[in-house]
Order: sequence, then C-alpha cells, then structure tokens
Amino acid sequence: MSWLTEWKAISAQIQGLFEVSRFYFETHGVLRYGDAHSVGYLELVPHTNKIWDTLLKFRDSHRESVPSGAAESLDAALSRRTSFSSLKAGNAPEFLQVMVTVLASFRAEFEYHLSDASAVAMRLSERACL
Repeated sequence: MSWLTEWKAISAQIQGLFEVSRFYFETHGVLRYGDAHSVGYLELVPHTNKIWDTLLKFRDSHRESVPSGAAESLDAALSRRTSFSSLKAGNAPEFLQVMVTVLASFRAEFEYHLSDASAVAMRLSERACL
C-alpha cells in the first residue's frame, strides 16, 4: 500500500473520530447521568490511542516518502501527544477534548502540506509536458 493510500485511511479515521466525539460532547450534557455507560472511556479513548499508535507506525514506515513539511507536522503532533502524557484516560471528557483536538489540528496541517506538494508536482509535470 502506498503511503498516500495509507494516509487517506488514517485521515478518514481521524475525521470519523472527530465527528463521533462531537456527538459525544453534544449529548454528554443533555443526558441525565452524563456518560453512564462509560462510552467515552470504553470506546473513544481506545480508538483515539489506536489512531496515535497508527500515526507512529506510519511515521516509522514512510518518513522518507512524505513531503518534508508533512513529516515535520507529524513529528510535532507526536511530540504534542507526549507533552499531554499527564492526561488520564480515566477522565474521558478531558482526555478526548485535548487529544481529538490535537489530532484534528494535525490532520488539517498535514493535509495542507500534501496539497501544497501536489500543487508543486502538478506545476512541474505541466512544465515538463511543454
């Protein structure tokens, strides 16, 4: 699988987690007992950690292939994850609010670097065709 195909799958995971987290927070305050079934802790926290682990593997596998700006963005996001290591997954709302926000921000920045690199590649290929 190419790094770009793998990235698109990871990006979709981040987007999906962002959307379900938004639903979680929107309904969390509406429910009489909050998160009575611990959905945040049992479902969303493990999903969040799985995405972070996938990003680490992605970096290790494709570091040389991705555009440099995107690689730097990935390194910075993984560093930010480490800087928030004091967050406890047992406090699911706080953990999710921080970690999902960092993931969504990283995704936007990474996508920007990819679109910028594609634009440069497109211009170079158009010039080569002339």
